[in-house]
Amino acid sequence: MIKKLFFWMFLLAGIMTWHACKDKKNNGSGGDDNGGGGITKIELAVSPWPCYGQNPRLSFSSPYAGPSSAPSQKWKVNVAKGVLLHSLVIGPDGTLYVNSRRSLIAVNPSDGSVKWTYDAKMELSEAPVVDKNNVVYITGIEYGLQYNTYGEVVAVKGDSGTVKWRFNSGDSVSGGYIAAPAIGYEGYLYVAENGPKKLYALNGKGQKAWEYSSPYPIKGMPAIGADSTLYITAYSVADSKGSLIALRPGGTEKWKVDFSASSATQPAVSPAGNIYISYGAKMYCYKATGTLKWSLIIQSGVAASRLSVGSTESVYFTDNNSQPSVIAMNDGIQEFTNPYLNGNITADNNKNIFVQSNSTLFAHDVSTKTTIWTYSLAPNTAEGNTAYAVIDKNGVIYVTTEQGQLIALQ
Repeated sequence: MIKKLFFWMFLLAGIMTWHACKDKKNNGSGGDDNGGGGITKIELAVSPWPCYGQNPRLSFSSPYAGPSSAPSQKWKVNVAKGVLLHSLVIGPDGTLYVNSRRSLIAVNPSDGSVKWTYDAKMELSEAPVVDKNNVVYITGIEYGLQYNTYGEVVAVKGDSGTVKWRFNSGDSVSGGYIAAPAIGYEGYLYVAENGPKKLYALNGKGQKAWEYSSPYPIKGMPAIGADSTLYITAYSVADSKGSLIALRPGGTEKWKVDFSASSATQPAVSPAGNIYISYGAKMYCYKATGTLKWSLIIQSGVAASRLSVGSTESVYFTDNNSQPSVIAMNDGIQEFTNPYLNGNITADNNKNIFVQSNSTLFAHDVSTKTTIWTYSLAPNTAEGNTAYAVIDKNGVIYVTTEQGQLIALQ
């Protein structure tokens, strides 16, 4: 009897140890916890461009004015030694943080000198995000055994480039990707993994607070409304079905709009709380309640991409035609189409948009519908899939290239 009792006690202790190790691996490890005095909330940095999209709404719209006349080159530095650069963010002390393919790079904004480089040893997503304590969060794909790939989140200290903690969900993302991280108003870091069709909420210690399982693979990051509602786009290319999903801060569904399409944009939220999304060759505007406010057929008859929302509810996007154009809509009315512009769009607070298009940066005045200046990036080319022009509070505009160049214009 005593031998049996010891056997079961030993077995139970082994099971508890295994679960503890598993939780440590999947719920934050490798660094400090801000003193260990309870669960730490994460707050977005106060800076001109702290995250992908400039704000949690994913509007890609700056609260500052960009150059209204042709700028001069302030500096140009090959910070990634010829390797493609994604989109950058700005920390609370002005430091620029940018992802190359496999490294996070911290750059001095005054002269473009590199402060430090963190070798992530994984394929990084489109951009980092930085919090008010100057901790930088990156996401990427880690290649494991037997061709399995895993999404990983790493928190890096902005002052030193050293790891604070890392999180690995343990879910395979083979055939998919992990989106750039987002910081919400509830104090969580949100990460979407396309392969396992999940959205994770992490606390300040890198521990999983909750997860949401989507009916379809998730497209990009969540857009977050002022009331902390999370909006995600999910769709299946094979089934030509998808959904725009609104989630409460705790990860439960608030409402869902189903659609039939094989592609869609990630959502963007306007300052008034309207949600913009494009699928099936139309642009849609939904109210925060999930009811349709308006929709408009895109004249080219193809789906939109690269969505940006201005402060006046104007929505800018590039269509996916064989000869793409930048199109502007406001309240369901098409304002203009410019067939000479094609690329990722950044709006400023002065009714200008800045478009990275191949080897040229265009500045376009929305009011007069004219291009006010251009800047040649040749022989470099703008990183066209994920990178956007970024504007700081002094009107400096930053551009990244596929050749690893980071350029400051003023």
